[in-house]
Amino acid sequence: MRAGRKGTVNGRLNAARSAHLRCRNVAGPVADVVAGWAALNVRKTVARIEGPWDAVLRWIDAQLNRLWQARGAFPGLGSALSAFGYEWGFQHGSLLAYELELERERAGGGNPWALVNVVMEDPARLAGPLAKLLSPSLRNGWKRLTEERRALLELLSRCAISEDQALRFYDTTERSSAGIDAIEAQLLANPYLLFEKDRRSVRPIAFGAIDRGLFPDEAVRQEFPVPELSRIEDPADPRRVRALVADLLEEASAQGHSAAA
Repeated sequence: MRAGRKGTVNGRLNAARSAHLRCRNVAGPVADVVAGWAALNVRKTVARIEGPWDAVLRWIDAQLNRLWQARGAFPGLGSALSAFGYEWGFQHGSLLAYELELERERAGGGNPWALVNVVMEDPARLAGPLAKLLSPSLRNGWKRLTEERRALLELLSRCAISEDQALRFYDTTERSSAGIDAIEAQLLANPYLLFEKDRRSVRPIAFGAIDRGLFPDEAVRQEFPVPELSRIEDPADPRRVRALVADLLEEASAQGHSAAA
């Protein structure tokens, strides 16, 4: 096989990298911004009116989660926060992620995970009713988190994944039920396992979601470097190549190539 062809491993590595570095067309992001603005204004409106709005807020949170995945250094922040809050019934990770982004802008920048620590210590830093949803038990659970568990949440937040996908890896019970035989240390040492171990799920995590999280734009890499334990510098790193080969085989199998099945 010729190394530069799109169907080869090297070709796909180069194509994946080039595709990620290309700018998106304008229409998609603008439409997402408008949709997000509309959803957030609905949320602010229902927050002022008494009524059974819990289901409405959950729906808005789900829409924000979908839109949030397309932007920023931590597109999975809302999903990761929802995965963390699952044990305490907290289902508003994307709303919290949005409020954190507003707070980050007011502060002139910074890592949103540092702000998570701040609002868990003092929910009053958040505007509106969201602060009341950060229950004492949720906040105590955050304080008790080990460094390894926090690192896993941050890793998940770097990938454009859904709440269900984040929960499947963060929650040990859900992980076991899904047949995922990997512990936190293994996932942190090889983030591509998030793709490899999830391939048999109904809605699996895509290779590209992990790849873009580990190889973001250069400006993002400089401002929010991946922690050393999970960092992959070389595009031809064996962990990345192995995952890409698995992705190629899955794609070939889906297209009916028996040799790759």
